[in-house]
Amino acid sequence: MLRQGLLLFLLGWAASRPVPRVVSREEPKPIAVAALRVVSGQAEKLTAGQGWKAVRSGARLATGEKVRVGADGLLSIDFPWMRITAGPRTTLGVSAGRLLATFLEAGRLEQDAEAGIIKLRTPEALVRGEGRLVVRRESGVTAVAAVRGSFRVEAAAVTVVLRQGQGTLVLAGKPPEMPTALPQAPRVVFPGADPIYTLKGKPILLSWTPSGPANHVQVFGLEPGDLLIARDVTTPPVEIDLPSPGTYRWRVTARTDRGLEGVPSPDGFFCVMDK
Repeated sequence: MLRQGLLLFLLGWAASRPVPRVVSREEPKPIAVAALRVVSGQAEKLTAGQGWKAVRSGARLATGEKVRVGADGLLSIDFPWMRITAGPRTTLGVSAGRLLATFLEAGRLEQDAEAGIIKLRTPEALVRGEGRLVVRRESGVTAVAAVRGSFRVEAAAVTVVLRQGQGTLVLAGKPPEMPTALPQAPRVVFPGADPIYTLKGKPILLSWTPSGPANHVQVFGLEPGDLLIARDVTTPPVEIDLPSPGTYRWRVTARTDRGLEGVPSPDGFFCVMDK
């Protein structure tokens, strides 16, 4: 009787215990988080099980997906809280996990966020902050430039803070280098504030001083954020072809031989006329 009573007690105790929940370890389903706009050239998107496929403006980028930009391409990636501009030969993606982050594998990108926290990973570093940021990853080195705002760069259990006009380099397995001043902005650009005029089909010759060992030129339409051309160049002068008539503005930044990009020059202007 004692043994039977003990057995009934144990069975009742086991039945009264709460049944543990089984937690699914499956990856969350992809969620579209950004709109893609192919500004120029070609771009492709990688989706699990589908391989790389060409994308057109209006396509969506979801968590767990990657995009890559062709040698002559320029891609705008618009999130609700920020915009990323990816230049030629750039590959980046969005994390598949619940904690959203962008991941730069190679190339150059600009991130611009007036509000919210930017979180960017490369194989060498983690970057968080708010404002305008230029990041390059070449030959296993991540170069981070804070053009506006403030950013924290983490690597090898060390964090450095970048203020506006500062940058750092991060090598694989190493902590970030101490913040350094970005290359100074070219002071004189031509064409400058007084626009020049040219006929459609004729290239525009751009020049500036001082020049870095390498430079980055951008050409915009007159609308804010209307970036049309972004190109790494050597030293001035540089020829730019614009097939469409209109009024354009441009600027240039110097960059070091290690890829750290500087502060933009003043804007210059030029007009392309039909005849």
